[in-house]
Amino acid sequence: MATPPKAPVHIDTRSAHEVKAWMEERKRDGTLKRCANLYIQYVDWMEAPDVLDRKVFLPDCLKHSFHWKVQGMTDAHQKSYLEHQLGQNPISCPADCNYYQRAWVQQLRSRCKRVFTPLAVPFMWFSKAVWQTQVALIVAIALIIILWRFPQWLPPLIELVKAVRGH
Repeated sequence: MATPPKAPVHIDTRSAHEVKAWMEERKRDGTLKRCANLYIQYVDWMEAPDVLDRKVFLPDCLKHSFHWKVQGMTDAHQKSYLEHQLGQNPISCPADCNYYQRAWVQQLRSRCKRVFTPLAVPFMWFSKAVWQTQVALIVAIALIIILWRFPQWLPPLIELVKAVRGH
């Protein structure tokens, strides 16, 4: 004997917690993917003239790639449909989504960017400097390295500079 289908569960879209719990459940059952483009959008319906102070949280995809059970709706209708019918699982991620990004890869990229951006600042400054400054810095660094590696060259180099300057 087959079990009867479950009645749709009501998801309170005014609660970010409930929407996140719904999304995690859909990720576990494979309806939604663990994708970096999947997030919870905060929608304030104050923009609509017929609605007063209705704020909700809805699942969204940065690449607008959800597969909808009901096709052909406008963005506003999709949001309204999600708000009222989220418990009926109206959306899913396409099985072969072209925009799928593993969430952990995106988190790793974000962490690396936070770590390496401060290290890149001097290089960004250097690339924007005029060519004369770039050449002077390269020569100075090369000279420091050479003199550090071969300190015996320092006295002849000083003599050379004095001869050039005319002292």
